[in-house]
Amino acid sequence: MLLLLLACKPHPDPLPNAIGVLSDSGNERVVYVALASRTLLYSLELPALHPDDCGTEYGGTAPDNATCLPFQTDPEVVTDETGPHDEVVVEYDRQAKDDFFERSAIERVRLGTTPEVVWRLDALDFLTNYADRTDICAQANPCDPVGVDPGEPLEAALRCRLAHAHDFDILAEDTASVDLLIADTTNERVLSVHLDKATTCGVVTDVMDDSTTPGWVRGRTPNDVDAVPLDNGDTGVLVTFRASNPDTVPDGGDGNGFAMLYVPGMLGWDQAWTFPASGFLNSPHDTSIVTSASGARFLVGAHSDGNGQHLQADWLQTTDSLGSISVAALPDLLAPPDYRYDVVIAPSDDDPGIGFLRSAHPYRTGVDGPGDESAATDWILADSGCMSEQAGCPHTPSIRAIQFDLDDPLDSDASGAFEPGRAGQTFLSALPTGDPLDCGFAVPYVVDLIWHAGDGIPATGEACEQ
Repeated sequence: MLLLLLACKPHPDPLPNAIGVLSDSGNERVVYVALASRTLLYSLELPALHPDDCGTEYGGTAPDNATCLPFQTDPEVVTDETGPHDEVVVEYDRQAKDDFFERSAIERVRLGTTPEVVWRLDALDFLTNYADRTDICAQANPCDPVGVDPGEPLEAALRCRLAHAHDFDILAEDTASVDLLIADTTNERVLSVHLDKATTCGVVTDVMDDSTTPGWVRGRTPNDVDAVPLDNGDTGVLVTFRASNPDTVPDGGDGNGFAMLYVPGMLGWDQAWTFPASGFLNSPHDTSIVTSASGARFLVGAHSDGNGQHLQADWLQTTDSLGSISVAALPDLLAPPDYRYDVVIAPSDDDPGIGFLRSAHPYRTGVDGPGDESAATDWILADSGCMSEQAGCPHTPSIRAIQFDLDDPLDSDASGAFEPGRAGQTFLSALPTGDPLDCGFAVPYVVDLIWHAGDGIPATGEACEQ
């Protein structure tokens, strides 16, 4: 294992005005945190917003054991004639002991003392475009999920709805409608959906799964999806699979994942490449294509246990829940990525390093607007801490900032695939900028930044306990 220290100096105050927006999944909330003052400014509590989905604490109709887990969030400040308003598009999955209760929703919420849902997607219409594909969804009526009767097979019920959806990408939005690309995780597929905002039911316009898309049968549990502008003007689809299909892939299984890029073809979608070309990443999340300061393109992903010692089957080890950031060069979007290195934080007595990493996004210090823009050295991480707390894992769920340069000349002949002993990886040590921030988080999933809030987020808040 090659371990190098990054030769750059930290900003004295790398996040002077930034507000971190975090999906705090284990606490069923989306939080806004002032990073420099380490204060919790605002919390969107899903059980209060949706008591019929998330339990009975607020008088809803959901079962006592129901929970709502937020995964992907997309914060922004929207300005109209009445001023700047804080809004967030959030995806959450409702769950209960009754598996038939599971269903995901995606909605835009205007924040404030009384949050308001602007639009919501919570049902699907397969009949308009897929009436003859009962294998995709055997829907009797548009927007009416089958299988609400527990006598129906669970798999059939889930396939007519979003189930444990983990990610979305907004392709287009205007005042009347929105088009979304969605990682429908439990159903092992990606959907394109058009939603008329006057309804909560979206029309499914495209399905990417093992029956429609070449090579998809290899993947399991798609947990991240991005629309990718291609050099010819088309739009590709980048999918991160947390796991692989052990029935079709040698040594495949839960936690043995990879990323794939799909591009438009003559008869649908063509597979451009898989990363790594052979072997696996260790439970990857949140892979994206990022442009560096030099203009070079890179495939960057949260390699959730990329610095651990074992694949998921053995995660009860103290040497796991050790994350990294996988970096590969992409000089040609249609050519397989060229692995460069995995980024880690060298552990010390004061800092155990990166835990089970869920997201890693670049930002530009001091730039107005969202923080997931291209950057040379500055990154914000959502570290979910430990997947196996029974093993005495030292990591705390947190938001943290680090520095590393995508244009670092370090290159590797390794494949980037995880394997016991990690011989397939090369490691570069990043520079932490400030201490990890914990506001009582439980399973943080993704964090993004805004630099200025609108009228929905207070200027001051409650100090986070450290």
